[in-house]
Amino acid sequence: MNISRFIIIIVSILLLAGCGEDINEGIVGEYQSARAEPPGEEGIFDYTWSIIQQPDASALTADDLELSEDNQTISFIPDYPGTYEFAVIVSDEFGDEVSSQNFPFEIIESDDISDDEEDFAEEDITDTVPEAQFFDDKTYFEPEPVPSYEEQLIASVAKPIRQTYIASRKPAKPVPGATIPKDPNRYTIQTSAKRTFKDAQKSAESLLEAGFDSYIQKAYFKETDEIWYRVRVGSFESYSVAVTVAANIRSMTKGDTWVDHIRLEN
Repeated sequence: MNISRFIIIIVSILLLAGCGEDINEGIVGEYQSARAEPPGEEGIFDYTWSIIQQPDASALTADDLELSEDNQTISFIPDYPGTYEFAVIVSDEFGDEVSSQNFPFEIIESDDISDDEEDFAEEDITDTVPEAQFFDDKTYFEPEPVPSYEEQLIASVAKPIRQTYIASRKPAKPVPGATIPKDPNRYTIQTSAKRTFKDAQKSAESLLEAGFDSYIQKAYFKETDEIWYRVRVGSFESYSVAVTVAANIRSMTKGDTWVDHIRLEN
């Protein structure tokens, strides 16, 4: 194995391990898997996966990820050595984000682990044929045939074509605003969140001019010790109605919208 290449791989792994993260090791061309952990509560959850890091030379895209029927598990085949990292957003049946999880992988070439196995000499393979065993009455038994050198070599270095490794995950990140009290029976539409009241006011005014009943809500995120100003529209008893209105706003403003519960001022 190229010594400088080996040192680079070892240093990369040590640096990543020093960050306190669980790194999942794998091999180029072999299947790898990651499984999201559901929240510790009952309900129906949706899992949205994304690639947040991969080697520059990798051609892997989100379309290449194989999802399980419930979207809780992904599988992929790394096409280039290096660091890959995947993130999953776990949302409840109302579209609220309840957790996020990250899965890092350190992928190496298969040559990097097989070179030592392929370097042994021919004389290292046992080539001793047991002597024939003779008994009385000139009866003897032929010894078991010994595999050829090529057969022994193939058997010693062959690997399964497909191996699956279930990834460990980083601790779930706190979701900003998840602890703000909410009204479980009413819904609203959020269009944006601004750091200053002035910026939020501009967004709210543009929505009012478009005919939407917008308002601004101050939110303190104790998870990050930050204050944001949420620009929101309406108050709905029906979740499906809120989703329909959100789609109309998104179509007119060309911006993002999502449905949330009515939150109490904090």
